[in-house]
Amino acid sequence: MTSPHGPQTPPAPRAHEHPVPSAYTQSQLASEAAGRRRRRTVLSAGLALALVAGLAATAWLLWPTSESGQPPKAAGNPGGLYRPATVAQPQGVEGSVAYPMYTPELPDESPLMELPGAWAKGKTFAKTTPRGIDGYQGTSPDPVWQIKTRKDICGASRDLTADGLGVILYRDNDPGPDWKLDTPPCNNIGVFDIDTGKPVWDAEFDSAAETAKNLRYSENLPVAVSDGVVAVPWGRGSIAYDIHSGKKVWANSATDGCSDWAYAGGETILALVYCGSYENTSTYIQAIDPHSGKREWSYGLARDINLAWVLSVDPPAIAVSAGEGAVDPTNVITIDGQGNKKSSITLPTDRYDLGCEGIGLMQPCRTAPVIDGRLYLPTMPDEDTHENSVIEFDLPTGGMKRKYDSKPGRPFYPLRRNGDDLMVYNAGMGPLRLHNIGTSVNSIESLNLDTAKTSPYMVLPYTKDSELLINVDSDILIEGGRVYFVLPTVYAPEKDGPKFTWYGVAFEAKG
Repeated sequence: MTSPHGPQTPPAPRAHEHPVPSAYTQSQLASEAAGRRRRRTVLSAGLALALVAGLAATAWLLWPTSESGQPPKAAGNPGGLYRPATVAQPQGVEGSVAYPMYTPELPDESPLMELPGAWAKGKTFAKTTPRGIDGYQGTSPDPVWQIKTRKDICGASRDLTADGLGVILYRDNDPGPDWKLDTPPCNNIGVFDIDTGKPVWDAEFDSAAETAKNLRYSENLPVAVSDGVVAVPWGRGSIAYDIHSGKKVWANSATDGCSDWAYAGGETILALVYCGSYENTSTYIQAIDPHSGKREWSYGLARDINLAWVLSVDPPAIAVSAGEGAVDPTNVITIDGQGNKKSSITLPTDRYDLGCEGIGLMQPCRTAPVIDGRLYLPTMPDEDTHENSVIEFDLPTGGMKRKYDSKPGRPFYPLRRNGDDLMVYNAGMGPLRLHNIGTSVNSIESLNLDTAKTSPYMVLPYTKDSELLINVDSDILIEGGRVYFVLPTVYAPEKDGPKFTWYGVAFEAKG
């Protein structure tokens, strides 16, 4: 890979050391704490649901390994991503629990574990477990299919392909004698089909000694899917495969003092790139051609920027935290097709809640959708009235276009598009009558961007088991007339607590 400012001499890494330390690592713990500082809406009043006891095992599938070292080929159309412009309407707006998802057993008595990866297509929902994937359909809390990996999950794509392929990363079962860290490296990739519940192919990243020793510690890694290609960076290199066949498309090595740190997928691949040493780091956003791995353009971030999140790949829109000690987004930068800054939006402290978490690993923020060149950001609720607003910004100019106000006591948060409307999560602050459907405090609604009026999509029932799930700190998916809430981080049940606790729930229209 070529440095944006010409070749540089990379610092000599010590054994098993972080490849190119950066300002991001300095803010990691602070950022993770800040990301979880956001509001937690506690539900009240409503519907009771009996706990379904027991989680029966279904068929287990061990990820196949090709004898020749080449993954088996699978037919498919290497098209775009599965991002429907509209969502299917449920049969009614009063919701009920379709099924719960019980907290899986965590390995090695871990108190918590990040489980990236949650997907929905049609009536199928799939979620990573500590060592595999569970697929759900119908109304049973038991998975209808399961895929088991040899070691812990350590990364996942946010998107499916148009024909239903998703990607996970998992750890090496036996990293070899040179690996000295307690946690094995994250260096295996697997592709699965959500429609069939079957593995498609898997592969181990190029396992040359230098690569294996410098896999980015043993952290979870980001995964980008773009135009039929899946790409993974790990700090000292990156690799891309055809998502349908498993054939390696390209690979890059960090040989010039620059490291591909994270990727985000979409129409193209956006990369977060570090160059230099710990004391003198330059940070860039670069566009990568998914089929060749070549850099299309490069944009240098200011040195006082600590963290960055991708809000949109096309058009490129990046939320950043700038200034000493800043961990929450302070600005949104848009970039044109030549790598030049197009506009900038200033985000005053404690004004907006974009739902950004992590350490700037190029993942979209949960409540900052971009639709047709417009960015929608929720404001923080008023401490007295609990009202808030959704502000519409024009990305090409950075100007504010319109403000949509919530009802008193019912702040709302933008999630995704639904045709010409905006889907929002409406978080009530107390038991209120909503749309004459009964007593409930939380709902998914459709906001008409022309009239500023909302209409109910689904009123979410209250259950004691799901009360900690129903908020915008969960991953929220809307698909096939259903609404899914699932925790991105799983906590082990308390020793004296119930045998099963929920880490996810699916809602459907009440029958």
